[in-house]
Amino acid sequence: MAPALQGKGFVVIAPGAADSAKRWGLKGFAMVADHLAMKTKVVFVGDQKDVEIIDDIRGLMKTPSLSLAGKINLRQLAFILKKCSWAMTHDSGVMHLASYFDVPLVVLWGPTDVDRYAPWSKRSVIVRRNEECVRCRNPKDKALHNCMSFIKVDDVINACSVIASDAILE
Repeated sequence: MAPALQGKGFVVIAPGAADSAKRWGLKGFAMVADHLAMKTKVVFVGDQKDVEIIDDIRGLMKTPSLSLAGKINLRQLAFILKKCSWAMTHDSGVMHLASYFDVPLVVLWGPTDVDRYAPWSKRSVIVRRNEECVRCRNPKDKALHNCMSFIKVDDVINACSVIASDAILE
């Protein structure tokens, strides 16, 4: 493991999701990551398909971060998740794996059924703003999901503050 990741004291951000309707904007991720990087190390994770997204986010950032996207396997991801202070994800495989290890989570949630697929961990904050999403209100409507666009940077920063303070108190 990289010396920069020894022990706790870093946050994992996984901005990938299999469905584009479940993804939040790159600029929002960059702003939140910059905010977090003033207090802790920020480590991005994802598979090979997420490398470009993460490179774009990091290109918008003003602070340094580390990307392990496309460089680690599932076993290494599990190890990193067990070592991090907490993680920020979408509704994704990384979220479910982190939840399995009871990693404190901030989850940016879009159109998926939250009651059915929410993280198992009680140490989770779900950020969701789908009240104005036409498709979420009426699944038979042909409109595209736009629920992720209603999530504000401040919503995410506030959720991160809650999870980060809880993780410190452990």
